[in-house]
Formats: sequence, C-alpha cells, structure tokens
Amino acid sequence: MGNTFIVDGIEYKIVRNPHTAGPMIARVDNFPIENRKEICRRFLRMHGWSEDMFGNKITNDLERQINKIVNGSYIPNEVGNPGTKEKKIDPSRIRPEMTQTEEILFHLKSKGTMTHGELSVAMYGDNFHMPNINESLQSLVRKGIVIRSGARPAYYSLSGTETNIPAQHKERSTHAIRSSRRREDIPEPSVEQVELWLHQWDELEDYTAQEAAIDRLFHGEFSSNDNLQNILIKCSVLNDFYSTNIFKIYPVAKHILSLNIDERLKKGDPSLVDDIAKVSINNKDKYFYSFASKYCSHHNQLDFPIYDSYVHKVLKYYRNVDRFFEFNESDLKIYSKFKDILIQFRNFYKLDKYNLKELDKYLWQFGKEYFPNNY
Repeated sequence: MGNTFIVDGIEYKIVRNPHTAGPMIARVDNFPIENRKEICRRFLRMHGWSEDMFGNKITNDLERQINKIVNGSYIPNEVGNPGTKEKKIDPSRIRPEMTQTEEILFHLKSKGTMTHGELSVAMYGDNFHMPNINESLQSLVRKGIVIRSGARPAYYSLSGTETNIPAQHKERSTHAIRSSRRREDIPEPSVEQVELWLHQWDELEDYTAQEAAIDRLFHGEFSSNDNLQNILIKCSVLNDFYSTNIFKIYPVAKHILSLNIDERLKKGDPSLVDDIAKVSINNKDKYFYSFASKYCSHHNQLDFPIYDSYVHKVLKYYRNVDRFFEFNESDLKIYSKFKDILIQFRNFYKLDKYNLKELDKYLWQFGKEYFPNNY
C-alpha cells in the first residue's frame, strides 16, 4: 500500500490501518484527517459512485474500495465507470455493491458454512477485519437469520440449511457449549445495569476522591512526560493508589522517559501500553500490563481503557455464555486486542452511549461484585 490520490487539492496516500491491518487513507503531509469518511465519499463520487451506493457502509468499507481503485484492482459494477480503467473482467465476479449484512448473507449462501475468520477473508481478503463485521454478523444471529454452532471457532450458516462442522472440531465445540452455563445470579449487561453501577461509583467517596487527585496530577503541573521528575511522581502515586506491586519505580520511570510518549498518548496509540509494560529491572524482564494501561488511561481516558483482573473475568464470562465476540483469553493481554474486545462488548449489548471510561467503571465494579479475587 502506498499509491497516492488527490481530493480538494490535498494529496492522500493509502497506509496500513494499525488496528485492522487493512487499508486506510492518510494525508501525505501527515496532518490529521478530521473526517475520513467524508474524504472517502468525495473520492468515490469522483469515480462514479451515486449516493445510494454508499448505503450504510462504514469507513473501512469505503477505504477498501478506494484501495482497489488506487491500486488498479477495482471491479466496477459495469465496465467503464468514470475514473476506472477499462479492462477485461470476469462476468461472474461482477455484482452490485452490497451492504455488509448483504455480503455476509451472499457468502453464506454461496459457501454454506463458514467461520467468522473465513467470512472476514472472503469479504476483506484477511482475517484482521473480524471486529468490523462482528456487529452485522451477530445481529443476523439474534434475528434468527443466521445460525451459530459450536465455539472456538464458531460456525455460521443460514437458518434452515445444514451446518457442516469439520469432524475435528465437533467434539471441541460440543464441550465448549456444555461448559458455558449462565450463572443465575449474574444479570445481563444492559443500559440499566451500567446506570446502576455508574451511580454506585459516584457514591464511592474514597475512589472518587482518589480519581480526582490523580486527574489533577496527570492533567496539571506534572502532565508532560519529558522529564524524569514528572514521571516518577505519577508512577509512585499510581503504584500506591492501585497497589500495582512495582517494588522499584525508578527504572520504570526511566523506561517511560526513553519512549517519548506524549504525542502517542494524544493520538491514543494502543501499542504504547505494551511498550510501557515491557521493562527490565535488575536484568530481569518484567511486564507491568495493568499498570501501563492505568498510566496511559489517566492521561487519555477516552482512548485507553484500563485492564485489570476483574474486567478480564467479566469479558471472559460473557464470551463463554453469550459469544459476544470470538477471542482467545490470551488476547486480553494484548492491549490493541483488549480494546477491540471491549468495543465489541459495547456494540453487542447496545451500550454505545457510554464511553470507554464509563464502561471501565461499570465492568470493574461489576467484576469485583460477581468475580471477587480469592486471596
């Protein structure tokens, strides 16, 4: 990916999306784009798209089409669309532009039974787009249009058709279903539940006072991370308030200083958490994952949700009972994947009105109540 194009006199390029590994547009001069979707729409209009072709396509879908055009592999609805190259096209590959839901149904009708990853590959050419199609796929499951069978991996097929699970996966899938029983004492995630726990949070005098003090520290005089003293103070306070059990703060602070993190914090770069977490103390490699997520979150709460054991347990439980998203438990320890899983949790249970910080307050208290640590 790397070809360029111009919209409204500004030159853009195709780069790799760090979250999905698919194509993404960016300005050649590296200035931020305020509205990627609108730039995509303008470009595609220049290449013959009418308004009804956009439908409910998300930005990633539009960027995928732009990449095909820019790289000369775009298959138009009919030969000779404005802005595309005349070339021989296999008629069997030409079909009208589809919504994401329509394309899922198209592939399931063609192939019969497919995994989430296989659908992603069929639609996007890779399995990094699984988070992008999850909401449409699970919506079809909830409506009974698509049937889901088994787990890890789950298999999807159209309702009323035979589901063909490979023999080597049948026993494992059956076992996964049997072991995923819902606890009667645990309520399903809902707007009412989130509101209940957010209200509870406001009643926790010690935690709210502690959070206010930390926010004052992280967004006041000591906000920057370009000198060791600022970082030392913030690390020490976090370690004390959250009991993160880091017994030697100084090498952690020096490590953070060496990463030059302020710009990455502003951009919400998820790879930063893993970079901060990996530190060497007395020639021993450490991985302070939860601490790193807290350090980043207190600088930018909307882009960096906090990882901790309570949130981990809640996400694992609902994966097992509701299959809200397919992931391995180890994915929760890779921050970019952890954040994607949280977003899929929010989408699946229709909690879109809440930001990641509010979701964090809910999940942490909920996990502490229903999945307490056994000391």
